[in-house]
Amino acid sequence: QKKLSIVLDESKIYFNNSRGEIYSIFKDNGNLAWVTPIAEDNEASKFFLLKTSQLVLDEDNLFMSNNQSKFFSIDRNTGFINWTQNINSETKPVIAGNFIFSISSDGYLFIIEKNTGNIIRITNIFEGNEFKKIKNFSTIGFAVGSNKIYLSMNNGKILQIDISTGKISSILKISRGKISEPFINEGKMFIVESDKIVKLN
Repeated sequence: QKKLSIVLDESKIYFNNSRGEIYSIFKDNGNLAWVTPIAEDNEASKFFLLKTSQLVLDEDNLFMSNNQSKFFSIDRNTGFINWTQNINSETKPVIAGNFIFSISSDGYLFIIEKNTGNIIRITNIFEGNEFKKIKNFSTIGFAVGSNKIYLSMNNGKILQIDISTGKISSILKISRGKISEPFINEGKMFIVESDKIVKLN
């Protein structure tokens, strides 16, 4: 399933489409400001298989990754690609200060310097963990706390990951079904499970 997302600032709307392009249009008149392709191949089959993370707007830049092993930083004013990295991820990245956190589809945690795109660290989250023995699990989304990452899985569990080591420190069983990504507000963490909101701390 393709993840089509929209973000807004004071004057423009930014969104991606199923053909592998990001658009910027003006709010007041709908005129096109710019369009930037993020799919390398023009074959229709590539577009059909393209899956992306949600767009993230931070200051003057947009961030997005896809399952064609590309992570993009794009200037919101011009559509110019500032930098790319080879990260295969459909999970929404998280910005924390000068750093970007991304989790790849095969379970690697990437910490990236926001302005340069330099990778600070790569860690295999699941190395030596029970999840290596489990088939067909995937990540839903994550939140970043002061020293922990909280990662929702499609099996109803939340993994608590130590930022300093990139390793799982604890596993919380929340549900037998699908849960949302965690949300942190005023030091409290919430998830959506079925038709209810659960406060975790």
